[in-house]
Amino acid sequence: MAVLASWMGLSLLVRAPRDRTNQAFAWFCLNLVLYGLTAMLPLLTTDLASQHWFDRAQIIATVLTPPAFLHFVVMLLSEGAVKPLRLGLLGLSYATGAMLALYTLWAPGEALTFGKEVDLGGYWREPSLATPETPLLYWAWVAQRALPLLVAVGFMWIDYRQALDDARERILRRIIVLTVLTGVVGALAGIVARTLPSQQVSDLALIGAHALSRSLIVVALIGLAYAVIAYRALLPPRIARRAFFYSIAGSLLTAFYVSLLLLLEGWFREWLQLTSDLPLVTIFAVVALVASIGPLSEWFRGELDRRFYRREFDYGRLVHTLSDDVFRHGSLNDQLQTTLAAVCRVLGVRDGLIMIISAEGLMVQAQHGQVEVAPQLPHVMPPRKLVILEEAWELWPPAQFLLPLCGGEECFGLMALGPRRFEQSLTTVEQGLLDYLSNYLALVISHTRAREEQQQVMAHLAQQSEEIETKKEELARQTVEATRRRETTAPVADGLYIYALGALRVERNGEAITRWGGDKAGTHQAEALFAFLLDRLGRGITKDEAIEIIWPDAEMEDIKKADNAFHRTLTALRRTLEPDLKHASKSRIIQYHHGRYWLDPGIVAWSDMQAFTMIVEQGVTHSHQGHQAEALRDLRQAVQLYRGDYMDDCPFFGDSSYVEEQREMLLSRYIQAQLTLSVLYEAQGRLGEATSAYQEAEVAARRVQLLNPDYTQDVEEQREMLRTRFAV
Repeated sequence: MAVLASWMGLSLLVRAPRDRTNQAFAWFCLNLVLYGLTAMLPLLTTDLASQHWFDRAQIIATVLTPPAFLHFVVMLLSEGAVKPLRLGLLGLSYATGAMLALYTLWAPGEALTFGKEVDLGGYWREPSLATPETPLLYWAWVAQRALPLLVAVGFMWIDYRQALDDARERILRRIIVLTVLTGVVGALAGIVARTLPSQQVSDLALIGAHALSRSLIVVALIGLAYAVIAYRALLPPRIARRAFFYSIAGSLLTAFYVSLLLLLEGWFREWLQLTSDLPLVTIFAVVALVASIGPLSEWFRGELDRRFYRREFDYGRLVHTLSDDVFRHGSLNDQLQTTLAAVCRVLGVRDGLIMIISAEGLMVQAQHGQVEVAPQLPHVMPPRKLVILEEAWELWPPAQFLLPLCGGEECFGLMALGPRRFEQSLTTVEQGLLDYLSNYLALVISHTRAREEQQQVMAHLAQQSEEIETKKEELARQTVEATRRRETTAPVADGLYIYALGALRVERNGEAITRWGGDKAGTHQAEALFAFLLDRLGRGITKDEAIEIIWPDAEMEDIKKADNAFHRTLTALRRTLEPDLKHASKSRIIQYHHGRYWLDPGIVAWSDMQAFTMIVEQGVTHSHQGHQAEALRDLRQAVQLYRGDYMDDCPFFGDSSYVEEQREMLLSRYIQAQLTLSVLYEAQGRLGEATSAYQEAEVAARRVQLLNPDYTQDVEEQREMLRTRFAV
């Protein structure tokens, strides 16, 4: 009984875990398993304490099984919401069962009785909760077990007495009623056996009563298993019969596998004369089974379907093709061709084609078999559902089935299939499959068209974006030139024009310096040395600081090599900045005194950092003074100058800790400029530009937090302060 109940409960639950009837049935089977095990285990142990707790567990299973059975019957009969009366009786049954179970768990040992013990090579007994000497508890215990069973039979009689037109459903109901009645009679026989005065009944009669009770329950479980297998009760029809064949075959294979393991384990131990109890064969066999159980089960199911359920096997392949293979193809034509080939192969159709409706007519997108048809056909009104043609179709005479590819109210195309090889009609399942296929292909076509339209829009937006970037770069160049003219009243001879916001770029006489190290030093190292000198303008750098940044991998034994590399790079940089320099020690631009190297500030004719900082301050001042037009002009120039973060792409120096302070300061100024622009745009009603400026400020704030985790200024709060100040 325990084994059969566990198999039935698990088999149904794992195949339809969300079905509330199966959930209730699994709960009922669990109580039967507990009852069966606790009735057997006391016979297998001589420990009195263990027997005592097994007896208590058996009584608990005894009082919980009737409510669980009533629960299963109520769920079986309820197609929708459970009726209040039935729900109330079920709750009352569970409540009384729970109280008796708690009493059993906590009651003292002398309060429980165990009926008559019969010597069967060990002592067999039936524990009881009460005796006639305690009538209140005794009859409450009897009623709690008997009444739920009788109520369940009454519910089934009320619901199943109505006539049905379906002969198969009538047979199924009769089987279920007979099964339930058998189980109830068996349970009532067990209740009677427990209530018999044990001292006045012979051992044979007592054992016979309990044996009859459990035998009838087993018969009821077998009858229910037959109903599930033969008539697909309690499971969706699509999985019932095959599911149980899988279970039976899987159980037999598992039993064979375990038996083989036991034989091999003993043979292996005897062959090697091992004294240890370590189950080596079992360990490696379990590892192999765990590693291969997935592929093996899939192969086994596929082979079973292919040999005995050919139609389900073909449909499974079709669904697999639709779900996995089709979307691997990029183009619509490949997807349609793959789908058409799968449908024709599964349904046994020789020829077929798929057409898509367009403004010019029907465009043939996929063909299968020997199809002779023009790539473009005249437009016809497609049908609204599957049509089986009895006469030749004028556009393609071999067509026998027409399937519209419709999604909702819109029709996207038409599938035409030729005659089948063996059958001339379609079954209900095949028609349902084609109906599903119609919606699926309509979705594929709709999705592809939407994607193509989106790609066109994105291409147009990309083109517009390129034009905007081009205009933006041109405007930035004009702004830089205007700033140069405004800020440089006395041009410096051979002065440097430095762009340090973003990738470092330095120009001299209108040409960018690209070979910082000349022919004798590395260009990246020389550029990094110049960037370090520029950043420490007015403070200077030491040789050790430069080596730490540019040659960080130099070990103690390579100090001399690093020193030589520094001086070689410094000399090359001096000659790059002063092409006419004859002796490096005579350099005016990079000088050495007080143990530090200094870059002459006079060599810088113009710097985007200085121009950016000055213009931001000027724009903010204009905004505070109420000069919105001037503020907008200055701040727009400032954000155009900010091509990127300070020394963003500079080799070596751009990734060092020395750059973080200046980078954070310039980013903060950039945030201030964008927030002020956002508020000024909002004041003028230019909400799109205001939103864009605010988003740029938020992105910049996140970059500042990467540089300095202690950065706590909130962009939203700053913006609200500016809005309050400007009365926006």
